[in-house]
Amino acid sequence: MEQSSPRDEGLRSFPRSFWLANVMELFERGAYYGLNALLARYLTDKVGGGLGFEEDNVGLLQSVVYAATYIFPILGGALADRYGYRKMLLVAF
Repeated sequence: MEQSSPRDEGLRSFPRSFWLANVMELFERGAYYGLNALLARYLTDKVGGGLGFEEDNVGLLQSVVYAATYIFPILGGALADRYGYRKMLLVAF
């Protein structure tokens, strides 16, 4: 009879939903950072059908978007704590 190591038992002890959530997060992060890498090229490219922004403006725009990505969840959480998550979901959609 083959004994499994404590490490294997530890990994197998996690439920399937744990692994599913982590794989989904992995794909989501890959899509997010992959899109951001291509977005700068699209915004600055004048010849290939891009928008033709200056590099300085693209850097500023992406900085604002990155900052908003981290600030808005905090503000949304504070509003949900104050007014309730159901009301905030109605406002969001």
